[in-house]
Amino acid sequence: MGIPVGIEVRDEIDPAAIDRAFDHLRRVDATFSPYRTHSAINGGELTPEADAVLDRCAELSARTGGWFDVRATGRLDPSAFVKGWALDGAAAILAESGARNLCLHAGGAGTHQGGDQQLLHRLHPLQWGMRGIVSTRAHAAAPQSLRRHCSA
Repeated sequence: MGIPVGIEVRDEIDPAAIDRAFDHLRRVDATFSPYRTHSAINGGELTPEADAVLDRCAELSARTGGWFDVRATGRLDPSAFVKGWALDGAAAILAESGARNLCLHAGGAGTHQGGDQQLLHRLHPLQWGMRGIVSTRAHAAAPQSLRRHCSA
């Protein structure tokens, strides 16, 4: 995606789950980026997952009367759908590891689960673009909070 991505989890989980979530986001970027020369979208081999995403984009185009268009820029670019879809997939990975209170954000898109609405508003702009920043701190709502920002 080439954009800053942040993950915050307010539950005790294995930190490796956050690594798996970022691995998922990197894989999605490698598959769907219109800016990567060898991505599936740029003439690489389309996987069943890529076919399913493009089918979903076609459904959205039909439902919106063409207002949603993966070729609006003159080339295939499903980024408008893929960013949110990728974050949902990363959230599912974290949920499988026991995360119930979490926030993921990437370039203006985000997903939030749990009761702490403040997660949506507490970002660290000085950390944008920096790779692998991790901090652990105590929080009244949960025994551990993991926050990590990187460019996915």
